[in-house]
Amino acid sequence: MVSTFTIDGFEAEHVWTAVSYGRPWNGWATPVVTREVLESVIAAAEGETLAFVENVAVITGDKLKPDINGHYDLGQIGWCFVQTDHWAQ
Repeated sequence: MVSTFTIDGFEAEHVWTAVSYGRPWNGWATPVVTREVLESVIAAAEGETLAFVENVAVITGDKLKPDINGHYDLGQIGWCFVQTDHWAQ
């Protein structure tokens, strides 16, 4: 089953697909995503920058290392993500 998420306060057209989720952080979702989804999320977040040093993502100065499968745990950046799967029900 496809699992989708957004950033709290974003418009409905900003929805991305997660490959999985980590443990919730303060009630917020912690999506784990592909590099392509990471790039799209950061592009939609005004004022944020993204660069890669080899496979390590550098998001506005913070480093985010991929897991063994090449996926990025967005829970590590401390943003307020909302799982949106239930919106379609």
